[in-house]
Amino acid sequence: MIFRNDDIGYHTKLDEFKRVNDIFLKHGVVHTVAILTRNLLKRQDLIDYLKEAGNFDCQFHGHDHRDFSQLSWDQLMEQFSEGKSAFELAGLPPAQIWFPCWNRVSVLAEEVAGVFGLMASWEKVSLDYYIEHKGGVVHPVINFHSWYIHEQLILEDALVIYKQLEK
Repeated sequence: MIFRNDDIGYHTKLDEFKRVNDIFLKHGVVHTVAILTRNLLKRQDLIDYLKEAGNFDCQFHGHDHRDFSQLSWDQLMEQFSEGKSAFELAGLPPAQIWFPCWNRVSVLAEEVAGVFGLMASWEKVSLDYYIEHKGGVVHPVINFHSWYIHEQLILEDALVIYKQLEK
């Protein structure tokens, strides 16, 4: 099961993000983050935390928060190239998965992701849905946003369900 936290990047409030990650640490669950890379290098505090906390799986969301299904080959190449470069310059492990913004993909976008060694993953369920169905879901990706207060408040419920099912 992947708990995917979208939109991590330049605008992430570190104190809020740390509080959310503390819930993952408490329950011993990997915290997958879908990173937006524009201006990421201006956030050394966030980069340091991603590298030091020890429980993050850093993946690519986009260089910019755009609908990749609407982009041309050249625009896609730029997005993925800039993203790969930002991961490298930040000293993060290379992303293996591309979690597209708004979960929108096209055949072309998937093809370009493949050029950069990324597998596209857009099928997911919401945190609410996961909790409502007590973890009995088909898709192994649970999507949430740590900046959204409602999802901050219910995250621990989801992780408790996950850990119970894991036994």
